[in-house]
Amino acid sequence: MACQQDFNVRHVHLLHQPPLRVPVHIAGHQQLLSAVTHQHGDAQLSCLLQHCFPRRFAAYVRETLNPERYLAGEREGIETRADTVRACAERVFGHTFISCRVPYTFGKEIDWEFNPTYNGYEEWPWQLNRHPEWKYLARAYLLTGDERYAAEWAEQLVSWAKQAQVPENISGFSTICWRTIEAGIRMTKNWHYAIHAFYRSPYITDHVMTTIFKSVWEHGFRLRGFCSAANWLIMELSGLAHIVMLYPIFIES
Repeated sequence: MACQQDFNVRHVHLLHQPPLRVPVHIAGHQQLLSAVTHQHGDAQLSCLLQHCFPRRFAAYVRETLNPERYLAGEREGIETRADTVRACAERVFGHTFISCRVPYTFGKEIDWEFNPTYNGYEEWPWQLNRHPEWKYLARAYLLTGDERYAAEWAEQLVSWAKQAQVPENISGFSTICWRTIEAGIRMTKNWHYAIHAFYRSPYITDHVMTTIFKSVWEHGFRLRGFCSAANWLIMELSGLAHIVMLYPIFIES
């Protein structure tokens, strides 16, 4: 079987790689996986999952997202503060982040667990990992169409996804990158805004798109299984609700 063969997919594990596998909807597929395994063995199945399916999945996502609705009115508002939007985006493009009013400039690589504060103030990396700065890149992209911003966001997101492996069985209060309050805040606004702004860019490749949505599903896994109480619960449920409403492609939605 040629790896390029067209197919439809349902109940597929989006990325068969650690730490978690992602079940999604795309229209009837289990029989295909069984047939490929039976007729061509695990090698062809691996090819199908690693190369063909991400391409089909990414195409399906691009067809189903609705940025005109999600970002309705955004461009008009951005234009009224264009200079500020550009300045903020250039700062983030240069890897200067401000958290808890404390700026820090990273080198080429961003360490998402780094804490530059003199007293080890834990809120600095926690708030960094809420990713409010990604909205600045997205706003500048909506304003200018400059693909530098899309390329930078894709690079930062993939960097974060590689460094911040979702914990499978750890309290929602634990870790730097995956406390559930941060996960809820990311999924309430910042990630979705960037996804809808950038997804048509050529820098959002099939690999980047599958990385994004694997991580979005992992956010849902974390928020559903390790939620807490009080104000944290509000943010956790808000993030989970946004995933469900925006991305019915996931089976659990």
